[in-house]
Amino acid sequence: MTLYELGTQYVEQSVKIREQINELRPKLKTLSGNELLELRRNLAILYQMSLDCRKIGEHLQAYYS
Repeated sequence: MTLYELGTQYVEQSVKIREQINELRPKLKTLSGNELLELRRNLAILYQMSLDCRKIGEHLQAYYS
């Protein structure tokens, strides 16, 4: 596997995480209390994971450029 291919996998994972975020976001309107706080915390973690995957993936894809 090349670094470019590995980078592509990271970018694809970033997209999957974003899809998961998009599925969870509507629940923000229906939850309250501790459940809402927990969902917000989980979404913040997922946002960061998505960003990290995208940045690492793009870096790996461009490594030899």
